[in-house]
Amino acid sequence: MTYALLIVVAFLVALLVYERYQEQRRARDLIALVDRLCQRVQAPHAAVLEHDQQVRVARDDEYAPPAVEPEDDQGYWASRDKLAEMLMEQELHDGR
Repeated sequence: MTYALLIVVAFLVALLVYERYQEQRRARDLIALVDRLCQRVQAPHAAVLEHDQQVRVARDDEYAPPAVEPEDDQGYWASRDKLAEMLMEQELHDGR
């Protein structure tokens, strides 16, 4: 009888520990969601760049070029140079 009671108590304790773990996991997920939403409100361009980096691997070369930071002059000119080289290659290969 005491072993059965001990097993029931151990099972209830394990159940309570598991429920507590699930609550903490849900709270961590909620905090992460709020953090992402706050980032989008405070710095929307950072959220756009982060999203682009996450999905860029799944896209092919036909997709639109990656976002360029508007404050970064070097990135702007690098993207212009890349575009000019791509157009020059197309003209050479198409024979126009």
